[in-house]
Amino acid sequence: MSKLFLKYYLKSELRSKYLWGWSIAFMVFWLILGVAAISQKAAFFSTLEAKLSYAASWYSTVVIVGLGSAAVGLSYEFVYSSIAARYLTKYSRLTSSKLYAGLLVGFIIVCIIVAAILFTITYLLYSWRLGANLLPANPPGLIAATIATGIMLYTFAATIMYAMIALRKTGMMYFAAYLPMILALGLGITQVYVNLGWVIVASPFNAAETLLYCYYSGVEPRLASFIHYESGQVISPILLWCSLLAWTAGLSLLAILFLRLQKGVGVEELRLF
Repeated sequence: MSKLFLKYYLKSELRSKYLWGWSIAFMVFWLILGVAAISQKAAFFSTLEAKLSYAASWYSTVVIVGLGSAAVGLSYEFVYSSIAARYLTKYSRLTSSKLYAGLLVGFIIVCIIVAAILFTITYLLYSWRLGANLLPANPPGLIAATIATGIMLYTFAATIMYAMIALRKTGMMYFAAYLPMILALGLGITQVYVNLGWVIVASPFNAAETLLYCYYSGVEPRLASFIHYESGQVISPILLWCSLLAWTAGLSLLAILFLRLQKGVGVEELRLF
């Protein structure tokens, strides 16, 4: 059952116009804006480190926002699958944990595909425009941070949507479905220009964005905005990883709890739109 559900989810997502439109096409538009702005900052790109840092700042931002947009489509899947879960977990061997894990694996695969496309476009565009080979400084770390970001967004979306269903707050589901994208966009863009201090560690969105930036550029994590990164306080990447893992673990427990509680919600109450 889990394999069939995974296959259905991947087929549904990879054919989604919303995913290709917002998570990829709109992010590519942003990357093109970043390329267009290079001519206004020519003096800044005197070293390879500066060029790599610029590409890394754009990549980390579009990835966190792009995956946040993908999580919106995931939120719909939580609602639709919850209808079947009410009966499947009662009359079959499928458990709430297995259903949760099946969607998790599917979303991680979607995140890797989206991130791979955005990385390829970022690398080609910015390497061409800046005249340098801008491969990431730490590819394994970048891949690990991308997967961790996807898992965090998954648990965040799952907790919100299952809570809405379990608490019968169906009128708020439309807004709740967009929370991952709203927070990723708001916090992600803010970090580019504003020093958020220890919010960078406390917020899983900013912790993920900082890890993506550092693994791409090769610089140490700092409490600083991306445009004034050298002036920030150096911190250990372990703090950022601990933040992501703590948020992921806590939200996973809540999501599974709400998934079990929502069994009593009738289908007629799940009219999302």
